[in-house]
Amino acid sequence: MQYTLEALAETLGTTLDAAESVRNELKPCRRLALKLDQLTWKDGLVSGFENHLWLVSTSDFNQDYHEYYQQLQE
Repeated sequence: MQYTLEALAETLGTTLDAAESVRNELKPCRRLALKLDQLTWKDGLVSGFENHLWLVSTSDFNQDYHEYYQQLQE
């Protein structure tokens, strides 16, 4: 598995360390998306439609995870 991950990283022009660094940078966005999901199903404070739009957007964070995070906080 390690070899395969390293080969994938090399194919993508990066390293596992760099990928892990980006993964850590994205954690706050993912935590906020999880909170939104809980506000939808647990608390009923967010509509299913709005939840869907935000969670689908986590696939690429609308190409700007800083902006995604700021907008979702609002």
